[in-house]
Amino acid sequence: MALSVAHARFREALASAGWQIAQDIPLSDDGAANPSRLLIRRGRVQRQILTYAWKITSEGRGRVKKGRDDLDWRVQTTRSHDGDLLAPPGQLSAGVGWFEDLGVFAGFDPWVKRTTGSSSSVHFTDALLRRGAAEAWAEEMRPDGPTCSFQPHLVDRFLSWLMARSHEAVIMEVDPLEYSPEGEDTTLIRLDPRRGWRYFDLRAGDCLVVRHDGQYIDSSVWQIEVIFTDRQKSVGGSNRPYLHASCRRHGVVRDEAHLAELTS
Repeated sequence: MALSVAHARFREALASAGWQIAQDIPLSDDGAANPSRLLIRRGRVQRQILTYAWKITSEGRGRVKKGRDDLDWRVQTTRSHDGDLLAPPGQLSAGVGWFEDLGVFAGFDPWVKRTTGSSSSVHFTDALLRRGAAEAWAEEMRPDGPTCSFQPHLVDRFLSWLMARSHEAVIMEVDPLEYSPEGEDTTLIRLDPRRGWRYFDLRAGDCLVVRHDGQYIDSSVWQIEVIFTDRQKSVGGSNRPYLHASCRRHGVVRDEAHLAELTS
């Protein structure tokens, strides 16, 4: 596999932190770099990381913010497979960009940012990258989810940040576009992530309660069995992602105050 600069820098950071690179294999049979399957070891600790790594580039002409002279930045998420960015269960998924000008990485959770499209982008602000360079570690919450920036010697902190993002099962209030119970025990819930980036954070095993116009529709608690993306063209021609969650009834909460406490 021909290593990209970003991937090589990420390997170097891991090695400097004491990790042995036991395996580094591209997912694609043709050797394309993104993603690759990294197996790293340090003492008795072992991590499997599905790694996407790209060079950070300018957002391009016409993207300068009003009243500012600087540009923000992005990675073009070109990859060797079709569909969303991958985040397989049982291993860590890492999205990293390398910014040569400042010698820092930018990082994100590929699961949360998975619906970029095959050659679209993940964006980082100039302020985030500069804070990462000056302070060694910086975080920023964007409208589409969290990002971070870090100097190479804090690669372990980045791995911990990703592991914290791969959360234990949660229960979340949702305001769906569609709520279609199928009998007593199953339902399909359709979500618009523009109503809240946290919808992108939902995973199989998480639980949902349905709320609309400030009221719980019912007291059902639904557990996600499968969640997948459905892209549809808007009137303006943009390709917008929606989420479909196939759920099974997990339980019923009779006390609305308790339900509110669970979802807080």
